[in-house]
Amino acid sequence: MITTQDSFRSLKGFFTLLFLFHLVFVYGQEDRRANLDATNTDDQSNVYSASLDCIVAPEGFQKIDGYNGYYHATTGTSLMMNVVKGRTIVDAEESLNEEYYKNIQADLLSKFRVSLADGKEMLIVKIKLYIDGEPFIRYQGFTGGLNEVLWLLATLPEKYDSVVQGPLLNSFKTTKFAQR
Repeated sequence: MITTQDSFRSLKGFFTLLFLFHLVFVYGQEDRRANLDATNTDDQSNVYSASLDCIVAPEGFQKIDGYNGYYHATTGTSLMMNVVKGRTIVDAEESLNEEYYKNIQADLLSKFRVSLADGKEMLIVKIKLYIDGEPFIRYQGFTGGLNEVLWLLATLPEKYDSVVQGPLLNSFKTTKFAQR
């Protein structure tokens, strides 16, 4: 027997998922455009979806049909993967300047590098931004070679950062990116 409380929980879950898709598709596209602008190109053909197999997703993250990434329902964390053609990790780092953060109305919290199993480095940037007045944390990971950059983008409500950060960064460290 379905109770009113069960119906409310189902609706709450539905609206939470609907909100997530709004964040991913509306703000994700804005991020993609901002990143392209920051690397001095407006050619959308330079950005394409990366294979989801390039990382081992953190525990509890599920693939979502029609969305190039993963989602963790309990924490509302989304994880997207894109490739930017014609750029290097040096270009990515140069584009992440004070003007970039000002344009997206974000605060830089940290920037560091980690070594990957394939010998490459990954630049990881952690920022804080507000979406609809709510504080969110965004992790951006960049790795690549001479011709392309893999761009990992994870966004989550700030209140879950302490529990998501470790598994998320461990997942980033599993990255394997073979250029085309």
